[in-house]
Formats: sequence, C-alpha cells, structure tokens
Amino acid sequence: MESYEQIPEAAILKSPKDAISLLCADHAALLAHFDEVLRLPHGAATRERRAELVAKIAALLKLHLEVENTIFYPAVSLAMGDDSVAIESSFEQDDEQYVIEQLEAMSAADLRYDENVAALAEQLKEHVLEEETEIFPRLKAAKIDMEALGVKIRSRQRGLH
Repeated sequence: MESYEQIPEAAILKSPKDAISLLCADHAALLAHFDEVLRLPHGAATRERRAELVAKIAALLKLHLEVENTIFYPAVSLAMGDDSVAIESSFEQDDEQYVIEQLEAMSAADLRYDENVAALAEQLKEHVLEEETEIFPRLKAAKIDMEALGVKIRSRQRGLH
C-alpha cells in the first residue's frame, strides 16, 4: 500500500469513512506488507527489498499507533466513560513501538533483524485479532460517532504523512 500522501484524492474519497473501517484497512495493509516481507527468501540478494518493506511497515505502523493513541482510544474512553480499553491497548502498543525502534536501529544484515521482523508481525497479528474480534464489535454497539472519528483520523493521517 502506498503512503497516505501518495493515494489519489479520488481514492481517498471512496475509502472507508468510519474510524473502525479505517483502522481495519490499516490492519489489512500492514498484514499484507508483513506477508510480503516474510515470504522473501533470506540472504544478501533480498536484503535491500526487506529493508525497504520494513521501513514502510514501520512508518505505517507508527502512524497507525499515533492515530489510535491520540484520537481513537481517547475518544472512545471519553464516550464510554471507561479508559480500560485505552490503557490495555497502550501497553500492547508500547511493545510494538519498542520493536520498531530496535528494527530502525539495526541493519537488515543483523542476525536479529529477521527475528525482530517476525516478532513485530506476531505482535501486530495479536493486536489485529484483539481489536477486530473483541474491541471493535463492542464499540460498534456503543453510541459513538465513528464517522466523526473517521474524519479526525483521516485528517491526522494526511497531516502526519
């Protein structure tokens, strides 16, 4: 998936508008990038491509986490009068952020690089599974204006990218 700034405006206008759909679209794009990088054979011949994909994943995932931490979960906590979901999500996202920082600090030739990529992919899968099967269904039942949150998220995505 391209960065948000590279997506034509017409495509953005047709993209999902509510917050949950936007976050799920991020999840799908990130998982697809991880699938691509994990399918690449190991070795010097693919090292540069792996590094490019991981850099793209890191940038998209940092943006996704930023949006969740500064817009989505604070709004959900306020609307529900309960910040337990935001606190739990924050702990998980701290772990993801830590692995991203480790990857950004190392070379793709480092022996631990692929292990960290696999660990981040696993953390993301758990993040996606929890949000899409447990958290988002509960929030859909709550009276939260997901369209308005979606507008804020799309605005932030454009501003941060």
